Amino acid sequence: MITVIIVSLNSGKTIGSAISSVLSLDILNLELLVIDGASSDKTLDILTHYEKMVSLGLYGEKKIKWISEKDTGIYDAMNKGVKMASYDWVYFLGADDYLLPDFGKVINVLDNANNVYYFNCYMSALGKKHDGYFNAYKLSYKNICHQSIVYPKKKLLQYPFNLDYKIVADYFLNLQLWSNPQIKFIYTPITIAVFSGDGISSNNINSKFYDNIFSIMKSNLGLRYAIYGKIVYALNRFLKNR
Repeated sequence: MITVIIVSLNSGKTIGSAISSVLSLDILNLELLVIDGASSDKTLDILTHYEKMVSLGLYGEKKIKWISEKDTGIYDAMNKGVKMASYDWVYFLGADDYLLPDFGKVINVLDNANNVYYFNCYMSALGKKHDGYFNAYKLSYKNICHQSIVYPKKKLLQYPFNLDYKIVADYFLNLQLWSNPQIKFIYTPITIAVFSGDGISSNNINSKFYDNIFSIMKSNLGLRYAIYGKIVYALNRFLKNR
């Protein structure tokens, strides 16, 4: 049983495809939640349309629920969605992304609610998959894309998204979870979603996070990983600015 959460704001051009990709999956026990930030475009009309289709049984036993109200940002909306989720597993999909049929295989992998399960997603902006198996070294300079991860709901309630990080709170969350010795990150090499790469986190830098990245990595991963991540991060910035 899995809850897919879509956060939206004026996403009328893309959200229909995102919703359709979820409701069309070959998964019996699936709930879709849309947490909308008071859209003023046609988003709400689209949500009403799909809500009616689900109520008529056109998508089997699947459920759809949505709210539309002001929030303080993406992660505030995601925290709301976690609290509303009916099922034990939670997945976040961008309103301009969509799921692939192989997402249906995820259900066969989820077997321990103390683990975080991650997969691959296809980044359309870069034309490649992201990003395979992670260890602490890799996590020290690169995040696991949240379109690749299925979280246990109970861990998201224990570790809500930190609203101090307006853009990369998912990175901070993954570091917190990784640092907990009772939580394992389990990788399965299947591609479950297409990530557009056009969202706010793809085009902005959260200075509060990156200004303190060394101490964040040190406290969550350890000193040697923090040093390694700082070197790689500095090298990447140098190459990017050349």
